[in-house]
Amino acid sequence: MRFLPAILGGGLCMLVSLSARAHPVAFEGSTGLMGYHSSDMTDLEVNYSVRSWWAPSVQLLRYTRGTSRPDVVLGKVNFLAYRWNGPATQANIYLHGGGGVSRLNEERRGVYHLGVTADIETRRLYFAAEADTLRDRISAQASFWKVRGGFAPYLADFSGLHTWVILEARQLDLAQEKRKVEIIPTLRFFYQNVLWELGSSLGGDIYFNYIIHI
Repeated sequence: MRFLPAILGGGLCMLVSLSARAHPVAFEGSTGLMGYHSSDMTDLEVNYSVRSWWAPSVQLLRYTRGTSRPDVVLGKVNFLAYRWNGPATQANIYLHGGGGVSRLNEERRGVYHLGVTADIETRRLYFAAEADTLRDRISAQASFWKVRGGFAPYLADFSGLHTWVILEARQLDLAQEKRKVEIIPTLRFFYQNVLWELGSSLGGDIYFNYIIHI
């Protein structure tokens, strides 16, 4: 049974390496480009992992339909607050926050952002949740949450194409508009330093997401 620790250790190393590519903080010295695109929301973020547990970033957010102009510009910091490694499992909690300028509600205001992201995964199963709020000095301008779970239909080698089938529920609320909860079946792919996702809500809205670390 001497080979069992080696197998488990190798699986954990692969899991940790793949997992780092999908998170707002990656390997020390790496630069990350993250994008989330749909008809009702665009989220673009560029970060730099100063250490393996924190990464400052710049983020552009669009919540207004029918325009490409960002509604919010933020400077942020992402922190790895907690990590647990089991024999073939990893769990993470990330905290992120910052401040900037918002043009929501048709006037420019200073805002601050707070959020938390948590996930737990094996090479076969994946669960994650996220909650974010954007507030000015008076009230919330926007809030967003999502929960998702999925599975890998096959196990690939480290250098191969990794595929996940995911089901996501999400909701975006604005100060003047409460949007409905959306259910989004999604396909997720890893290849080398690139992660990308393609999904469609039950109403037919298309979602495209990506994370690239260099």
